[in-house]
Amino acid sequence: MPSALVLPADSLEARIAAAAFELGFVRLGFSAADRSEPAAERLRSWLSEGLEGEMHYMRGELDRCSPAALFEPVQTVLAVALPYGGGGPLLPRRSRDGAPLTG
Repeated sequence: MPSALVLPADSLEARIAAAAFELGFVRLGFSAADRSEPAAERLRSWLSEGLEGEMHYMRGELDRCSPAALFEPVQTVLAVALPYGGGGPLLPRRSRDGAPLTG
Protein backbone atom coordinates (compact mmCIF):
# COMPACT_ATOMS: atom_id res chain seq x y z
CA MET A 1 0.00 0.00 0.00
CA PRO A 2 1.42 3.43 -0.93
CA SER A 3 2.46 5.69 1.88
CA ALA A 4 0.39 8.75 2.74
CA LEU A 5 1.22 11.96 0.95
CA VAL A 6 2.87 14.41 3.36
CA LEU A 7 2.89 18.03 2.19
CA PRO A 8 4.07 21.27 3.76
CA ALA A 9 0.92 22.96 5.10
CA ASP A 10 1.41 26.17 3.10
CA SER A 11 2.27 24.51 -0.24
CA LEU A 12 0.15 24.77 -3.37
CA GLU A 13 -0.18 20.98 -3.32
CA ALA A 14 -1.56 21.07 0.24
CA ARG A 15 -4.12 23.71 -0.75
CA ILE A 16 -5.16 21.65 -3.80
CA ALA A 17 -5.43 18.52 -1.62
CA ALA A 18 -7.55 20.35 0.95
CA ALA A 19 -9.89 21.59 -1.79
CA ALA A 20 -10.15 18.08 -3.31
CA PHE A 21 -11.00 16.52 0.06
CA GLU A 22 -13.49 19.30 0.76
CA LEU A 23 -15.20 18.44 -2.55
CA GLY A 24 -15.55 14.83 -1.43
CA PHE A 25 -12.62 13.15 -3.18
CA VAL A 26 -11.12 10.45 -0.97
CA ARG A 27 -7.68 10.11 -2.53
CA LEU A 28 -5.41 12.16 -4.67
CA GLY A 29 -1.95 12.00 -6.09
CA PHE A 30 0.46 14.19 -8.01
CA SER A 31 2.75 12.95 -10.76
CA ALA A 32 5.26 14.46 -13.14
CA ALA A 33 3.71 14.87 -16.58
CA ASP A 34 6.17 12.51 -18.25
CA ARG A 35 5.34 10.26 -21.18
CA SER A 36 4.52 6.74 -20.03
CA GLU A 37 6.08 3.94 -22.08
CA PRO A 38 4.08 1.23 -20.22
CA ALA A 39 0.88 3.14 -20.99
CA ALA A 40 1.94 3.47 -24.63
CA GLU A 41 2.41 -0.29 -24.88
CA ARG A 42 -0.96 -0.98 -23.24
CA LEU A 43 -2.63 1.52 -25.60
CA ARG A 44 -1.00 -0.09 -28.67
CA SER A 45 -2.23 -3.49 -27.51
CA TRP A 46 -5.71 -2.17 -26.74
CA LEU A 47 -5.97 -0.52 -30.15
CA SER A 48 -4.63 -3.60 -31.97
CA GLU A 49 -7.50 -5.57 -30.41
CA GLY A 50 -10.00 -3.01 -31.73
CA LEU A 51 -11.26 -2.19 -28.24
CA GLU A 52 -11.70 1.51 -28.97
CA GLY A 53 -15.10 0.81 -30.54
CA GLU A 54 -16.50 4.05 -31.95
CA MET A 55 -13.74 6.18 -30.39
CA HIS A 56 -11.94 6.50 -33.73
CA TYR A 57 -10.05 9.56 -32.49
CA MET A 58 -7.97 7.21 -30.29
CA ARG A 59 -6.15 6.11 -33.46
CA GLY A 60 -5.17 9.67 -34.36
CA GLU A 61 -1.63 11.03 -34.43
CA LEU A 62 -1.89 12.62 -30.98
CA ASP A 63 0.40 10.91 -28.45
CA ARG A 64 -2.16 9.98 -25.80
CA CYS A 65 0.55 8.69 -23.47
CA SER A 66 2.15 12.10 -23.14
CA PRO A 67 0.24 14.67 -21.08
CA ALA A 68 2.18 17.45 -22.85
CA ALA A 69 0.77 16.29 -26.19
CA LEU A 70 -2.72 16.84 -24.78
CA PHE A 71 -1.94 20.14 -23.01
CA GLU A 72 1.47 21.57 -23.84
CA PRO A 73 2.18 23.64 -20.71
CA VAL A 74 1.36 20.77 -18.32
CA GLN A 75 3.97 20.09 -15.63
CA THR A 76 2.06 17.97 -13.13
CA VAL A 77 -0.85 15.54 -13.37
CA LEU A 78 -3.37 15.39 -10.53
CA ALA A 79 -5.43 12.24 -10.11
CA VAL A 80 -8.40 12.10 -7.73
CA ALA A 81 -10.69 9.29 -6.66
CA LEU A 82 -14.29 9.06 -5.50
CA PRO A 83 -15.54 5.98 -3.68
CA TYR A 84 -18.14 3.85 -5.42
CA GLY A 85 -20.22 0.81 -4.74
CA GLY A 86 -22.38 -0.08 -1.80
CA GLY A 87 -24.84 2.74 -2.32
CA GLY A 88 -26.13 5.16 -4.86
CA PRO A 89 -23.88 7.26 -7.05
CA LEU A 90 -21.67 9.77 -5.24
CA LEU A 91 -21.58 13.21 -6.78
CA PRO A 92 -18.84 15.81 -6.27
CA ARG A 93 -19.82 18.48 -3.73
CA ARG A 94 -18.69 22.02 -3.00
CA SER A 95 -18.03 20.92 0.56
CA ARG A 96 -18.27 17.75 2.61
CA ASP A 97 -21.86 18.57 3.65
CA GLY A 98 -22.81 20.72 0.65
CA ALA A 99 -25.27 20.02 -2.11
CA PRO A 100 -24.06 17.91 -5.07
CA LEU A 101 -22.55 19.82 -7.98
CA THR A 102 -24.59 19.62 -11.17
CA GLY A 103 -24.20 20.76 -14.75
